[in-house]
Amino acid sequence: MSSRTGDFMLMILLFFQICYVFPFTNYLDTSALKALKDEWSRFPESWEGSDPCGTNWIGISCSNGRVISISLGNINLEGKLSGNISFLSELQILDLSYNVGLSGPLPPNIGDLKKLRNLILVECSFSGQIPESIGSLEQLVYLHFANNKLSGDIPEKLFSSNMTLIHVLFDGNRFTGKIPYSVTLLKTLTVLRLDRNRLSGDIPSGLNNLTNLGALIRRRTYAFGQQQINRHYSNFKQLEPSSHIKDGREPTYRSNTDVPLQPYSVEDYRNRINETLDFGTINSSQLEFVDLQNNEITDYKPPANKRFQVILADNPVCRKWGKGLVIAQQSQQTVLK
Repeated sequence: MSSRTGDFMLMILLFFQICYVFPFTNYLDTSALKALKDEWSRFPESWEGSDPCGTNWIGISCSNGRVISISLGNINLEGKLSGNISFLSELQILDLSYNVGLSGPLPPNIGDLKKLRNLILVECSFSGQIPESIGSLEQLVYLHFANNKLSGDIPEKLFSSNMTLIHVLFDGNRFTGKIPYSVTLLKTLTVLRLDRNRLSGDIPSGLNNLTNLGALIRRRTYAFGQQQINRHYSNFKQLEPSSHIKDGREPTYRSNTDVPLQPYSVEDYRNRINETLDFGTINSSQLEFVDLQNNEITDYKPPANKRFQVILADNPVCRKWGKGLVIAQQSQQTVLK
């Protein structure tokens, strides 16, 4: 064996020894993941050893020894979310969806994850208030908290004009209070779901100015009257039927690609909208479709010279007009069931 070949073999041997002695994973990242594991009574079987990146812990993706993604959806995790997760300073994706055994409050310092883009915690059992520190995550694109037990007010500081959020899914929780005005600062927002909560108060008028908003869903969320309806609908550019409901089933959202949309979709059914519905005062020239099923509307005054469809199924007014009646005119159509 030549001396050059011997030197080369020695270098290879030295390289593997170094790799064996020194772990691939950043020390702080390893500590954070171990703290996360310690809070869980159920965790992935592959989470053993001291080198998550080097030994391929399931659900963990790394780049240059830093943890950039935790994706552990639907694997029966149980426990709480450790505040030490904030040490994962390079984390971009946190997806713990469909683990109903994950409970307790969200850590207040979750806003320290400055590079986080996807925060997806759909269909877990997290409770308490949303940490307002999330409002400092300027790179956040997908914020999915649907079907948890989160409660209290939605913090005003949760949103800012510096954020690039596309999806905000808060449906199926226990939120009270009003929609924060700060949500109107999210110019990139395309989907906002607030249905199946206990919200009240005025709807921020600035929602009408979110030109990228493709779906606004508020089913079983609000109790409001005629004056709010008129003020809110008058400025919308266009409202079209939603494609969210298929075969009578409401979807849950696994990731950022699972939200089927049609442009300008608003659903306001099961919101306890009451009194007389007077669309004669609606000023929007491009309003096309309004879904007001399952409310408490007692009378209906159709528009005079506007072309759009109104669905009023399962309102008290249906008993007056006649069940199953469709009122169709050249300028408008009203469906009563």
